[in-house]
Amino acid sequence: MSSDLLLIAIASATSMITAITGIGGGMMLIAIMPGFLPATAIVPVHALVQLFSNSSRALFGWRFLRWEFVLAFIAGSIVGGAIAAGISREINLEYTPLFIAAYILLTVWGPVPKFSKPPPGEFIVSGAVQTGLSAVSSAGLTAVVTIYKNRNRNNRGYIAT
Repeated sequence: MSSDLLLIAIASATSMITAITGIGGGMMLIAIMPGFLPATAIVPVHALVQLFSNSSRALFGWRFLRWEFVLAFIAGSIVGGAIAAGISREINLEYTPLFIAAYILLTVWGPVPKFSKPPPGEFIVSGAVQTGLSAVSSAGLTAVVTIYKNRNRNNRGYIAT
């Protein structure tokens, strides 16, 4: 099997893991990709895979989407993307695997924010932060999952949103 076909199979399997569990597939994929792609291609390829994977889940579960969360996240993403665009030009892309590794370690073993009540603008801020991190590590929505899961008890809405 060619490495391209193997990577497609791995991307499909990790997408299925996320569809079943709601988290983790994107992080698994980004950890595997450096073995298949040059450093400069990892973030854009992962971003496209995640875009299609997450969009398909949103499309299939559109009735369950929590639009107030989605729209707030998009607003924050625009701000985070603009900031990251300026910063990412200064970063050497050969360090991409290092940024990915640091993100995975922080996500898995780092502190999880706990709030007694949701902070104001939580999805706007998380959209900005996650989009900014994505510019250097293709970070998934792992941090947002913690915030969103505490707000939504409907599993279909959780996976779709």
